[in-house]
Amino acid sequence: MDQEKIGKFIAKVRKEKKMTQQELADKLNVTDRAIGNWENGRRMPDVVFFKPLCEILDISLNELLSGERINEEELKEKTDEVLNNSINYSNGIIKKLKKIIIILIVLLLTIWALFLTINLIRVNNREKPIMCIGTKLMKDGGSGHYMCLGYSFDIEGNFNPEAINYGVNKYDFYFLGIKLKSKSY
Repeated sequence: MDQEKIGKFIAKVRKEKKMTQQELADKLNVTDRAIGNWENGRRMPDVVFFKPLCEILDISLNELLSGERINEEELKEKTDEVLNNSINYSNGIIKKLKKIIIILIVLLLTIWALFLTINLIRVNNREKPIMCIGTKLMKDGGSGHYMCLGYSFDIEGNFNPEAINYGVNKYDFYFLGIKLKSKSY
């Protein structure tokens, strides 16, 4: 779909109807700025506005999406063209969304792996894990179970917050509920 062509067509038909951007915006319950963005080709109207926009401007959906008036002889050809353009436009948006989702997943997994690594190093150095939820408060002489996203620690020891380390005597590391590592000092 050619956003710029569609936008110019919306502006042309709106002006033919002797309607201001504000009047069209009021009828569609949007801002005049949204109408301006459509008409300048910066944005496409959301799908929910296609039918009301066509009714207000007295144009067909094919005419809106092709950005021009269509006569009877051109109807089939333009319909096919509009469908192909719509499918290509949708596929482009889907590809962009997939890329964004993949980037976000990789970013979240990287952050998660970083916290897992930091926590393994901290517990290995007999320190309390960070960014985990403790089911028991770790106090002097207490033990704790720490839950993190997908992994957890069962920690035993005489904890001394004043000390360089927290006095971890033993820990068990679980990943997705499976015990992977156990270490005693």
